[in-house]
This record gives sequence, C-alpha cells and structure tokens, in this order.
Amino acid sequence: TYGMSPLSGVGFAIFGNYLALVKGEVEEGYRYVKIALSLMKRMPSIAHDSEIMYYSTHTKLCVEPIQSAIEHYAIAHTAA
Repeated sequence: TYGMSPLSGVGFAIFGNYLALVKGEVEEGYRYVKIALSLMKRMPSIAHDSEIMYYSTHTKLCVEPIQSAIEHYAIAHTAA
C-alpha cells in the first residue's frame, strides 16, 4: 500500500515540466523527468505510459536535441 505506483511517473513528469518550464529550473526538472521515465520502464502501464512520455518530452526539448524529442512524441502518440 506504500511506495510508487504506475501513476507516480505521471506526477514526476508533470512536476518536472513545472520546474523546468515555469520555474526555470531546467536541470532539476530534467532530473524528475528521468525519474518518471525510469519508473515507466520498471512499472509499465498501458494506461499511463503515453502520458509520461508526452509530458516528459516537453522538458526534454530544453535539454536534448529536437530529433530525440520528435522520436519521443511519435512513440507517445503510438502508445496512446
């Protein structure tokens, strides 16, 4: 009853977006996005994987080349 669930990754991704895009703390936000993606790999969920990938890509655009972000969007779209 305690710990992480498949939905936790969505929260980490959205919080990472908030930190990076609203507060301007890009590195800290990217850390949360990487946690979200790590959780997604450890606890895959058909219901939440596309959400995690979609939200995490917004922050990835600030850090990584746009080509990797486009790939991520395509995978998220396919998963949805």
